[in-house]
Amino acid sequence: MIKGGASGSVWITWERHRRTRELSRYLRIPLFEFESSHSRWVKHPWFCLRTLGILLRRPETVFIQCPSVLLGFLCAILKPLLRYRFVVDAHNEVFIPETFTHPAYVRTMRFIVAQANLVIVTNRGLYARSAAPEAEMVVLPDRIPDLPAAGATARARPRVTAVCSYKVDEPIAEMLKAAALLPEFDFVFTGPSGRLSSALMKEASPNITFSGFLDEPAYVDLLRTSSVILALTVTPDCLLCAAHEAVAVERPLVTSDTAALRRHLSSGVLFTSNVAAQIAGNIRSALEHQDALVDDLRRLKRTLSAEWETQAAGFEQRLRSVAVS
Repeated sequence: MIKGGASGSVWITWERHRRTRELSRYLRIPLFEFESSHSRWVKHPWFCLRTLGILLRRPETVFIQCPSVLLGFLCAILKPLLRYRFVVDAHNEVFIPETFTHPAYVRTMRFIVAQANLVIVTNRGLYARSAAPEAEMVVLPDRIPDLPAAGATARARPRVTAVCSYKVDEPIAEMLKAAALLPEFDFVFTGPSGRLSSALMKEASPNITFSGFLDEPAYVDLLRTSSVILALTVTPDCLLCAAHEAVAVERPLVTSDTAALRRHLSSGVLFTSNVAAQIAGNIRSALEHQDALVDDLRRLKRTLSAEWETQAAGFEQRLRSVAVS
């Protein structure tokens, strides 16, 4: 249920995402998280049936993570029939398509947004670029997750964890080149490296390990024991989940120099261009100033957590004022 008393809410997602887990847990909304390693032609019909089963229970409010475009479309077309409030947590791809750019995809996303009673975006830059007159919109960044923090761990060589999804919004080639410029560092690239081209995989330097997807305990342990966390994007108005994870575990962060990230991460972070030499230089600097950065991150963590509580309270108040339409 919604924290504060309203009942009958569900949150549906067709992928695992920390933002969704953190928001649904804070708001006390039951989360239905569907995942499968099967092809989309197999899993999506099954996901549709499971989603339909939840919607037929007639929840008062349906929250979704969007993308998935198919999940969003299904919930949007059933909303008038089943009469629920429809809340869309809209990730950047909804308004700034990069992975899928077909006109039909763009039109479908616009339809989903138009049907929503409330649309959540992560930052004001994205809000300014995406606000549509037919949509009620609210800004709510990622919550700083509750992950155990740790001090520096003794290792023979410093380790950099590069948090990756290998999608078009990440400068993967430059990140790999940066690793090659730092042979004295060990690099772990997380995420589905099967998306990486064979040419780039072959060019990876010997100090790189591709971990693939890790379960939660192993992933958190990797973050906690990293000398530096690297999280980069080429998308201007994107607040990276990995950046919030770095703050949570209080490990020095090197991230992209964008206005959105600079506004949100005011200290304890080194900002870099997405060019290999600059990335490598900032990683070295992060290690050299590790103690000072960790102190700054602890203060930033307290500040962001307090600000988020205030924003979340405002969001809940806004949600209660939104009627079914």
